[in-house]
Amino acid sequence: MLNEKKLDYTMKIEYFWEQRQEFMKLNHAMEVPVFVDLNGANIPDSDVIVEYIEEMYTQIPLYPTDPLQKVEIRRLSNWFAHKFSTLVTLPILQEKVFNRMSNKTAIPNSTRIRDAKKNMDDHLHYIAWLTQRNNWLAGPDFSLADITAAAQLSVLDYLGDIYWEDYPDVKTWYMRIKSRPSFQSILADQIPILAPSVHYGELDF
Repeated sequence: MLNEKKLDYTMKIEYFWEQRQEFMKLNHAMEVPVFVDLNGANIPDSDVIVEYIEEMYTQIPLYPTDPLQKVEIRRLSNWFAHKFSTLVTLPILQEKVFNRMSNKTAIPNSTRIRDAKKNMDDHLHYIAWLTQRNNWLAGPDFSLADITAAAQLSVLDYLGDIYWEDYPDVKTWYMRIKSRPSFQSILADQIPILAPSVHYGELDF
């Protein structure tokens, strides 16, 4: 979202499980992300951050003026930021990444990962259904719904957990996202303890 709006920013990694007191001052819930604006405001929670940025930095809006279209974008953004994240992304991240970073001897729970991948199949078919009916997920224009969904898939693609050949429509949509200039810097990010899948940084894979 920041890249689409062409805003300058600096990313900082926070190992939230360490529960640093300095971080607690930014967000008492001890959860990421937190957006620290140049005006000194500390904005916690991705939903609140998105709303704040959209209202504060109105150039290149990511919401349309039509109320019903805006509802659809918010509905889908909420779906991927919460439902998809809870049922798919977070369980896999927890087992494959967070547990290993906090405890090097941790063994991933294969049952939890398998259940998350089963849930992922339903969600990817839903994305395919949306792409077959719209130019972008929520309608004719690129929006926050696409950003939110792509953020989830980017994590799973990094870990190599998406079998793209089973979801050609989703793959085509995701390649369009990866080709956007705003997404390029994200593809350069890496998890310290884990290399990305071999095709992660490729725009056409």
